[in-house]
Amino acid sequence: MPVLGFTDILARLTAQKLGDSLKQPVVVDNRPGANGTVVGDATAKAPPDGYTLMLVPDTVMVVNQFVYPRLPYNPETDLQSVAFLGGWRCCWRTGCRAGCRTAA
Repeated sequence: MPVLGFTDILARLTAQKLGDSLKQPVVVDNRPGANGTVVGDATAKAPPDGYTLMLVPDTVMVVNQFVYPRLPYNPETDLQSVAFLGGWRCCWRTGCRAGCRTAA
């Protein structure tokens, strides 16, 4: 999604609330490109410390594996959904190696 697109705005709004809850800053690093493949790859390869999250519509993770035959990550095994946002099928995801199962 482009900077200041719907996903970017949603990420910035929820990051601010998350930062308030955690009592530490949360930085939004918008990485558009290839229908979420760029951010998916960065998130899957990030250190498994739980500090890297991505926000994408869940349809992107489902569709990309069929549209792009050479994804640099496996959306089923390399990424884990940890929180869904509202009625729009969008969720925060982290790399599976982080060991997170929920945002709690």
